[in-house]
Amino acid sequence: MSPEYGLQQENLHSTFSLIYFRNTSLTHTEMKNTLLLLAAIFGYLFSAAQGFQYRNYNFEWAPGQPPVIPVEEQFKNEDAVILDEKLIFNASGNTVPPYQFLNSRGSYFYIDESTNGVSPIVQKHVRIKFLTQHGIKKYSQFVLPESFDPISDLSTVRIEDRDSIYRPKGEFDCIRYFAARIIKPDGKISMAVLDEKTQLEIDRHNKISSKLYSWIFRVINLEPGDELELDYSYEGAFNYDPGSRIFFNGLLPKQNFHLTFRYSELEYYVITYSNGANPTDSVMETKTRPKYTEYYFSAKNLPGGLREVGGRPQTQYPYITFYEHKRDFGIINPRTKFISKPLPYPWSFVALPLVGYQYESLKLRLARKDNSTVVMNDFLKAEMNKVNDTSLAVLMSSVQHTLAEDFSYQSDKGAFEGDDQENEHLGKYVENKAMREMSRYRIYYELFLREDKDYYASLFCDKRISQIDMNEYKNSSSFRLGYAVQYNGKFIYLYPKSYRFGYEANELPFYYEDIQSILIPQHEIAEKKYDLFPAVNFTFVKTPFSSVKDNIRITSSLVNVSLDSMSLLFNARIKLSGQFSTIMRGYYLYGDKDTTVNPSYFNSIASIADDVKHLQVSVTSTSKQFPYDASVSINLSNHTAVTKEADGNYSIDLDGWFNNVIDDDFSSANRHLDYYPDFQFQDSHKYMLKFDKKIQVLNTAELQKTINNGFTEYSIKITQTDESSVMIETSYVVKPEYAPAEHAKDVQDVFDAIKNLNNSSLKIKTL
Repeated sequence: MSPEYGLQQENLHSTFSLIYFRNTSLTHTEMKNTLLLLAAIFGYLFSAAQGFQYRNYNFEWAPGQPPVIPVEEQFKNEDAVILDEKLIFNASGNTVPPYQFLNSRGSYFYIDESTNGVSPIVQKHVRIKFLTQHGIKKYSQFVLPESFDPISDLSTVRIEDRDSIYRPKGEFDCIRYFAARIIKPDGKISMAVLDEKTQLEIDRHNKISSKLYSWIFRVINLEPGDELELDYSYEGAFNYDPGSRIFFNGLLPKQNFHLTFRYSELEYYVITYSNGANPTDSVMETKTRPKYTEYYFSAKNLPGGLREVGGRPQTQYPYITFYEHKRDFGIINPRTKFISKPLPYPWSFVALPLVGYQYESLKLRLARKDNSTVVMNDFLKAEMNKVNDTSLAVLMSSVQHTLAEDFSYQSDKGAFEGDDQENEHLGKYVENKAMREMSRYRIYYELFLREDKDYYASLFCDKRISQIDMNEYKNSSSFRLGYAVQYNGKFIYLYPKSYRFGYEANELPFYYEDIQSILIPQHEIAEKKYDLFPAVNFTFVKTPFSSVKDNIRITSSLVNVSLDSMSLLFNARIKLSGQFSTIMRGYYLYGDKDTTVNPSYFNSIASIADDVKHLQVSVTSTSKQFPYDASVSINLSNHTAVTKEADGNYSIDLDGWFNNVIDDDFSSANRHLDYYPDFQFQDSHKYMLKFDKKIQVLNTAELQKTINNGFTEYSIKITQTDESSVMIETSYVVKPEYAPAEHAKDVQDVFDAIKNLNNSSLKIKTL
């Protein structure tokens, strides 16, 4: 579901760089660091010759000893804490002469001009106290350009790659300067030794390949108790789906935070404030040139955890959202007819370009004899013959099913990159039951056009990232378009497919369920499109949702166990309902995966098959009606899970049997954000083991478990039904929409229990 781009890990240089060194009497630690430095001098000289201009910048720290900033009591158990952070975010940038022509000294937010006119320009000064070795290991790496909204910036990266692929990116020369020094516990200042790397990502569009980089700086000589002081600047942060939010919180807690949001006097930005992120001061026009508008924000004792798994920081943490206003909406001067006072964009203005209008001569339009028109006419007639009720909602539900089940899907990556020059050829592809990526919206437009009835574009916002506020427009990177038609006073939603698998009518993935959506009319009268501001009514609605009673997965299997041949033979059935079907049905049908969700959804009992020749996976039934029930049959054999112990007893490895979806990286320790499971559900596993000998289970008490807390009801039950049969059952029910951060231990308990079960073995002896 997310786009893919070329990625290379380029160690254009991997050197140790001296950033600051003052003391002449060397301790043992400093001597070790000096040797590291000497070993890297050659690499530094070589790489500097490659054009790393930021290294040539003559940065000077502020004179005098840095002030002492004690760690607040509430943060003393953290691995690391930011004592002070000053951030200037220049949203607009400018095109004054390059900085190297103006001054050779950078000291505390002096530089503020762009070499190529891109934005933003970011400058930051930060002091970090490292309290533990684990904190050094986890937080001593800095990636530039940095993300101030990682949940949004990483939304187009596969979820399993989000710790290794960085967004946003910058051009090769995006770093202005990077200065670092270490303040020891006794106040002495020593050098910071850096291991530097770059990661290259290639974006190809219209036959042009753009090289975008992440610069990775790791400080390799930190010790617990050290403070790391950084001062750096960069320009031009790029992303494939750019967001426009700045969160005050970060990965680490911050004792003092100061943000200056700046833009040129020639431009105008609208800023919205969420969760208490109001400015403390502002200057509408700075005295220095170039002139800016500046907003100042300050905060104290901000908790960390901005990227905590399952967190939705937009619901709890302060942030600002911004967008550039084009002075095209506001109070009009009656004399000049120009906007005299810009006003924030309302949704009615933002959505206006997405409004659709009727054809002035529809009959003439549909009488064309080109292949696309003829094929789409015939396609609609064929769909009308499938249904008795030809209302728009019923007809388009049939169309949605046909597109989902019968049509293949073709990615048009080559066309977007400019290497494939083939025209769209809508008729040819529809005739061959194929949906092209470039045609995924046009197919719907052509069909709705022929029906000539009211319908709507529906704007979806991924609730994991943001939400639509009907009272105030906020820019977001998560907006996506679908369609909606009215039926019996409600709306039926149609979401165009983006890979081979497609959703049925009114079927939405969990992140588009129960969200605020805006419906944009697509069948307005033709005359309105000539009005400067057409009178159009926009409707805000809530999308449908599923509950714990609808979202069900049941895995059951008969397992024939041969102790003579040390083998297992599984005859399994998986029943999927609700969101389990929505997420997993396409994987079992076509191998498709929603790359924005937890990869463990696509784990199944099939993973333990050790002979693919005897592995059989088939979807035996599906339903196009809510809750979209589906059944999957899996037959497999395994010859490695059963082992004979030295004492003559047997062990059956249970790894891979109980594929409950959990967040492996979840930790309740110092949890700051509420935890949101993807949805509420019931997930059960039942295995009936039939042995070829009489047996007795030895570790029933060890394996059985029951958890009942505010987050879950979870149980493991083992029953020996007769002398050669054993039933193993698990039940996992997630009850609430979210678990408050203070109850994170409830989540940790069930995740640990599931992990432990999959790491366990069933111990038996023969009788």
